Parts: sequence; C-alpha cells; structure tokens
Amino acid sequence: MVKDYCTRNILRELARCLAIFPNVHTLNLDLTITAVASLEQCITYGFGRHKSFPQIRSIMLHRNCNALLKYVPGVRYVHFKEQEQTHFKSWFLKFAACCPLLENICLSIPLCVTCITVL
Repeated sequence: MVKDYCTRNILRELARCLAIFPNVHTLNLDLTITAVASLEQCITYGFGRHKSFPQIRSIMLHRNCNALLKYVPGVRYVHFKEQEQTHFKSWFLKFAACCPLLENICLSIPLCVTCITVL
C-alpha cells in the first residue's frame, strides 16, 4: 500500500522505470490519495524530470491522477476508474489537449448511483 508520505518517491521511481523500458505501452495506476492537490504535486515531482512517455498507448487511472495525462502524449486509450459519480467534462477537458492521438475513453462509475423518477 502506498502511503501519502512516500508517494513522491514511488512516482519518481515509476517514471524512471518507464524511461528505461521503452517497450512498455500500457500503464495501470491504482493510486488513490486523499489530498488531491498534493497528488498533482507528487505527479509533477515524479514525472516532471522525464517530461514525456510517448510509448504509453493505454492508461488506466483514477480521476485524481489525471495530471499524469500530460506526460503521455501518445495515449490512445484512457480508462478512468471512478470512486463516485462526478462531472466528467469539467476536469477532463483541461487534459484532453495533452492527448492529440486519443481515440477511446472509458469511464467506470460504480453501481451505487441513485436514480430519481419523476411522475
């Protein structure tokens, strides 16, 4: 389990590994941190030195890790694993410009979504 205090170092090591394995084309990041602002800083700290991983074509991540999209400009498939029902458009559009080759977006929302029926 990745704790809040070591996320920066783990993401930096992950970025280093992605840089030395250019044939890796799929990244499945299952990382949920409570402080979203600090997670974006951790992603910038960990991945900022390498700038770009164009070999990544598929990525699966939680919405709070969407800052990672600017480091994978060659991504064609994005799968967001959601914890709750959210407004997809508001947070994704600012990162969509970073992925010019994007072809497929998948958004998984849990089954506990409530529906209201109006009579």
